[in-house]
Amino acid sequence: MKRILLCIIPVLLSVTGCGDGKKPVSGRPDTSASTIVYQAVSESGRPNLYAKSGAGEAVCLTSTWKLDDPCHPAFSPDGGSIVFSARESGVWNIYLYDLSTGELPSCLTADIAADCKDARFSADGTMIVFSRAGQIATMDLATGAVDILTFDSTPANSEPDLSPDSKSIVFISPSGSRNKITKLDIASLGSSTLVTSESGLLSCPVYCGDRVVYAAPDGIWVSGNAVCFSGGRSPYPAFGNWIVFERGGQAFIGNILTSEEYPLEAGSDLSCPAYSPNSVSIAQPADGGRTEPTPSDNADDITSDTAKPNLKGRLVYHNYTSYDSMDSRMYIYDFADESLTEISKGWTVVSHPMNGHFSPDGKKITFMGIGQQTGSWDIFLWEIGSAAQPVNLTPEGGYRDEDPKFSFDGSKICFKRNEHLCEYYLSENALKVVTKGDDDSFGMPYYTVDGSSVVFGGGSGSGSYIGLCNLLTGSTRVLYDKPGTVEYYPITIDGSSFYYTQNYSASNHADQLFKGWFDGRASVSLAFNRSDADYSDAAPVSAGWLFLVSTRSGGKGKYDLYLAHETSGAIYSLNTYNTRINTSLNELGPSYTTAR
Repeated sequence: MKRILLCIIPVLLSVTGCGDGKKPVSGRPDTSASTIVYQAVSESGRPNLYAKSGAGEAVCLTSTWKLDDPCHPAFSPDGGSIVFSARESGVWNIYLYDLSTGELPSCLTADIAADCKDARFSADGTMIVFSRAGQIATMDLATGAVDILTFDSTPANSEPDLSPDSKSIVFISPSGSRNKITKLDIASLGSSTLVTSESGLLSCPVYCGDRVVYAAPDGIWVSGNAVCFSGGRSPYPAFGNWIVFERGGQAFIGNILTSEEYPLEAGSDLSCPAYSPNSVSIAQPADGGRTEPTPSDNADDITSDTAKPNLKGRLVYHNYTSYDSMDSRMYIYDFADESLTEISKGWTVVSHPMNGHFSPDGKKITFMGIGQQTGSWDIFLWEIGSAAQPVNLTPEGGYRDEDPKFSFDGSKICFKRNEHLCEYYLSENALKVVTKGDDDSFGMPYYTVDGSSVVFGGGSGSGSYIGLCNLLTGSTRVLYDKPGTVEYYPITIDGSSFYYTQNYSASNHADQLFKGWFDGRASVSLAFNRSDADYSDAAPVSAGWLFLVSTRSGGKGKYDLYLAHETSGAIYSLNTYNTRINTSLNELGPSYTTAR
């Protein structure tokens, strides 16, 4: 279970006013009797919800519940209960949980055959507002009756919040390649735009009294007037003019009129904190029958974010003189026995193999290469250790099939075919083209954990972006698009986040690695990036560690393989594990597994 670190720093961090300029400092509020609920990741890598009341210890609520990715908690007015979103059997639902009894949560949306997320209580506690299949809806908690309030032709509305008088709702809605905050009058169903994104995506609009507070890429804003809390994310109303928010994995409480902010005593590496000014006796949660996975003999030994980890898994990668030299070869390095094997040696059905990806069980890899029979880029599948040749999954020829990735359940492979996204169903030997039309370019897909979508690199050149494609409908939306830069190669980390590559700036095209989120909150540059070298091709390990390739000074070739930590900035050449890994060639395309 994740160890909860307490942070008590009773100092004033900021006194710069927002909105009308500098305001008088009113002093730190008394939060000793409050309750906070937040999301954090346990040591097993699974997201969980934690609750903490006053000076008590944090309690993990969800570790035994058979729910995936619990998130977006919100308190009832009396603070005794929370609603939250979670996936069950791949479907998003809204759950109600009584903190004081600890009984298993009840599913409020079990009878709705659609994804339901992002619930918030009304001020009197009689109803919730939520996103139902991308439309904004309310539910009467006494009767269960649901009213759908928006009817967009392309539903993508999310994160609604009710005004204190329950007469209006603010929420995020799409606006071309960006988004906006919309205000909806419940009585008339008339809507108006409060704020439109100019750069990056907006998120988490909430009412704080009669003001609307929201997160933008540069921090938390109040009613579109000014940044109050630079770098802040996920605002949540606390009381009066105070909100709670997250920055750098820590919870803070801040005054939107004075811009005072103070750290809260809560967990580290948290996200989406919810706050109640009432103290609640938190019961031990009922056992839902799910247990955290226990480490296997193959598990990595990671005890620090700076010391070189003791890894026991396997890494697949390729190297070549240059892309156009057509001399790529593929390798697997086994950290457990320190063996390095050229797996492409002896392959005759494919040349120039690259960009390998392990299956979830660690028994196979998929990769791209030039098919001997087709003379074109194809997608291949190979059983690790087999004497058999790789199998060409796309032998039709005439297409450019690239960048394959397994789904997290191992049943499918997504890849790029020409300018479109495709899926290959392994049990059926069937292929499906997901995207339609020729008005955009799609590539480099990677499945989300639940398999419902793929994150991808879209567009080209300075018009590129990172997007998300719904595999059921084929609809897409933009997640990140910094003007004038190239964004590409997204790699899913977990149910909420992913890595991707982006230029340092419009004038400096050095590749840098970023961490992004599927909910569109502001992405962050990883700590090891330097503007005088390329950093790209991320491959998650665990606990913030990842493999990558870089042209940083001191390497053996142009691109070398490294292991680095996203927040501490610690970075190690893989030649510190085996001196034969990095060579005078370009080492690229890592993928890692601890499965055997």
